[in-house]
Amino acid sequence: MKEACKALWGARKIIDRKKLEALAARSKDAVRRRLGYLCELLGVHWPKPKKPVGWRWLDPSAPKKLLAKSARWGLLLNVSERELLEWREH
Repeated sequence: MKEACKALWGARKIIDRKKLEALAARSKDAVRRRLGYLCELLGVHWPKPKKPVGWRWLDPSAPKKLLAKSARWGLLLNVSERELLEWREH
């Protein structure tokens, strides 16, 4: 998730939003939620989410340690915002 966050930030000015939204629409619900959360965190425009049903882990490869929840995106946050954005500090 950290690298995805970094890549999204790096490409934010050249992303074809319509193409990204079309790809996301064909993706699994959890992928759309994670992408939306990262866009919101970075201040990158993303369409308002539909009301999520159920919960998904933000990073399924990270330890399942609940740090917080994002009700807006239906995500169980197991990676902190600080961890996701620490690359900006360097």
